[in-house]
Amino acid sequence: MPLPSDDARHDLAHSYAPLKLSSGWQCLSTPAGAYATPESLDVYTNWIDAPVPGTIASAHRANGVGFDALAQPFALADHWYRASLNAKGKRRLRFTGLATITEVWLDGVKLLDSDSMFIAHDVDIDLNSEATLFLCFRSIAPALTAKRGRARWRPKLAQPATLRNVRTTLLGHMPGWYLPIQPAGPWRDIEWIGESLKNIERTDMHTRVENGDGVLDFTVRFFHAQEPISLRLECGDASIELAW
Repeated sequence: MPLPSDDARHDLAHSYAPLKLSSGWQCLSTPAGAYATPESLDVYTNWIDAPVPGTIASAHRANGVGFDALAQPFALADHWYRASLNAKGKRRLRFTGLATITEVWLDGVKLLDSDSMFIAHDVDIDLNSEATLFLCFRSIAPALTAKRGRARWRPKLAQPATLRNVRTTLLGHMPGWYLPIQPAGPWRDIEWIGESLKNIERTDMHTRVENGDGVLDFTVRFFHAQEPISLRLECGDASIELAW
């Protein structure tokens, strides 16, 4: 079959790739530990629009807060994000980076606990109508004060020294190196998989050398069951149709 034009390739990639949940987000900051579930947030009306991916600092900056006013310990408070979802059927939410101690809620049901900003998470959901997705970025203060085994080394670059117990960035915790703007929020993409019947769940690529030749193994996995379709892999000057 003839190769598609550049415009057709763009449309094809868009229909196959996961959607980015990047619009319609709002955020709210609350005292650490003040609210255990999203239902208790109904008392607040001062939600602000939030860019995703982004952090609570970038949300305040986008809403007119000056740069100097952002130099504060955001990681020591709680920050809530929310967005409305409206779909029917099975979907997958992929969180590629949440900073840092995070809870994910769908309406009043907790879906995920995460304690590392560097690990991605997949969560499967089954929607029947409109629902609200909440992300709560908890204060890291309890983790900083938790008792751990005696340290073999004491870092001097970042403060406090117990920051070594939290899987988070050192940015905002290094006096004299960077302003104390501590990242908290969905700092990487949130993906929405399954909206299109042809959404790709993931791709796997491995290389090896076999009898002196370079060999590429490439696998495409779809979220929904598929009828056989034509997919072509291009690598440099080589092109081959993928086999089902």
